[in-house]
This record gives sequence, structure tokens and C-alpha cells, in this order.
Amino acid sequence: MRLLREGADINWQGDGHGTALIWVVWNRELSMLKLLLDNGADTEVKDGSGRTALSHAAVSGRPDVAACLLDRGADLEARDNTGKTPLVTAVKSGKVDVVRLFLRRGANIDARVKGRGVKDFVQHEACRSVLDEEAECLQRWHRRRTLVLWRQ
Repeated sequence: MRLLREGADINWQGDGHGTALIWVVWNRELSMLKLLLDNGADTEVKDGSGRTALSHAAVSGRPDVAACLLDRGADLEARDNTGKTPLVTAVKSGKVDVVRLFLRRGANIDARVKGRGVKDFVQHEACRSVLDEEAECLQRWHRRRTLVLWRQ
């Protein structure tokens, strides 16, 4: 806090290795994450790989950290330097709870990365099951919504 009071840049990153916010995501300190966000940390600053704090949260596997970032406006569709969204990163890392959170928060299950779909990145069957369950749920919701709109 002292550094912030003295004017330190909360979004500073040395040599592209990430901001304090990204480091806190990896250290899984939710209280420190909130402190940084309350003091103006930008959720969209990218590291040298083009990953935001939310992409790092996808790999770290902490849905509470990811939810906090989303609640503070983190972009669920931000792409890293290879074109991966946080959802694709979570799927590839096998972080089932984070995948479920992202889908329920509206992540694009149809996102494409260099011609590949989200399911093409599955390396853990549990993630495939979550993608299938959530996709079916979304399809039911869209069918009901279409029916309601049609009846109006």
C-alpha cells in the first residue's frame, strides 16, 4: 500500500512478465486481488504472451479468483498472442470448475482458434463432459427463448 500511496504504477510490469495482479492470481490471494482491483489495477493488461489476469486464472484453476476478475469487468473473450480465449485456456488446462464458471458467465463455446473449436483443445474427459452439458443447457435456453419470441 505504501508504494501505491507514493505514486507507484499499479499496472507496471517488468520485461513483460506480468503485473502485480497477474502475480497475485498465481499466488491465489483473493484478499490481495481485491485490494489491487480496489486501487485501480487493470484486468486487461497483458503479459508478454498476451495473457490477461483472467487467462492466468484459467490456468491456476481457482474459480473464486476468476469470478472476482469477471465481477470487476475482465473480458471473457480476450485473446492471447496465439488466439486462445480464457475458456480455451481453461479447457486445455483441464480446469473443470473454471470451464463451468466461464460458460455460465457467457463465454463463447463456439470460439475458434486458428480453425479449431473449443472442444479440439480438450485434454481431460471431465472438461468434455462439462462442455457437452453446458452446450445442451444453452441450446435448450435458446430454443425456449426463440419460442417465447415467436409467440409474442
